[in-house]
Amino acid sequence: MPKVVIFAGAGASKAVSSDKFPTTIEFFDRLPDRIKSNDMFRLVESFFAEKKPNQQIDIEEILWELQSLKDFCSSYSKQDTMIGYSLARERILKLVIRRQGSANFGLLSESLSQTKSICENLISEINSVVYDLYSHEPLENDLKDNWIYLIDKLERNKTNYNIFTTNYDVAIETAVAIRGRPNLDNFSGTVGRISKKLDLDRWKSAEPVSPLLTKLHGSINWKFGQNAIQVGDLVYTGDHGKQAIIYPGFKGTSDSEFFAPLHEFLGARFEDADAIIFIGFAFRDQYINEMIGDRLSPGCSVYVINPQSVRFPVRRAQAKPIKSGFDRASIDQCFADLAKKKKLLLI
Repeated sequence: MPKVVIFAGAGASKAVSSDKFPTTIEFFDRLPDRIKSNDMFRLVESFFAEKKPNQQIDIEEILWELQSLKDFCSSYSKQDTMIGYSLARERILKLVIRRQGSANFGLLSESLSQTKSICENLISEINSVVYDLYSHEPLENDLKDNWIYLIDKLERNKTNYNIFTTNYDVAIETAVAIRGRPNLDNFSGTVGRISKKLDLDRWKSAEPVSPLLTKLHGSINWKFGQNAIQVGDLVYTGDHGKQAIIYPGFKGTSDSEFFAPLHEFLGARFEDADAIIFIGFAFRDQYINEMIGDRLSPGCSVYVINPQSVRFPVRRAQAKPIKSGFDRASIDQCFADLAKKKKLLLI
């Protein structure tokens, strides 16, 4: 039975509903006026206007720079960093001007403290917009020519498949629920009759049962509770600490005990995949790019469904670009090519 990995980025959800599921660039465009008019937000915008004139900015870039500024401001008060140590007690100022007692960093200290607070609040406000933009359950008509059609194709051709996504929305789960097979709880990795939670043993198993949906950055309906990820409604609690989501501005790997097994499961599936189909993924996540490079199976057939030109991060592997977008035509093209390579018997 051929092993197939489906990896979906923001473009996959945009194919479901371009109005309801924006990409990171569209996320930026849809920010409310209270955020766009924020002085700190405008300052970051002006930075990009000089750094990247005539180029579109996406929300990840804004959040990365806000976090960078916040981290610098935080380092001022940390004595275990060179920045904090040299600024404390005016050490660096005394060194530079060489006049004992005349140094005064009081205004700088207050400014950095206020800047840190402004950045924190702005980042929190931007993150909360995630719930306004992605708390949408698509209809069958939105899904029939993409996710429902793809899952039908995977099931009918008897593939051993797993689906991974960095998206927060519930488009994929909705497609499975509408379709009725596979079992939604098994597919989503949830247990419980009334109160649902993720069963992490599904991802830790030495012999995992497919198909399994892995949401690498969390989900709009995941929350932390009772030492588990609870799966329920799409409502924002008002507390980012309770939401089981890795927000758009995050870089690197999560040290959460809940997310680590999901990422390791991805690496293991890269290693044994006969085929990987990337859908609407821009390959901007350095951690995932490195995992592709380190763990991609040598004989794996790779397809990139994306109407935009994107660079596949691994030179030693040939990725076939399919630019028709995420629809029946692109799905059929992938399966026809796999059948031609005799990696599956097309039904």
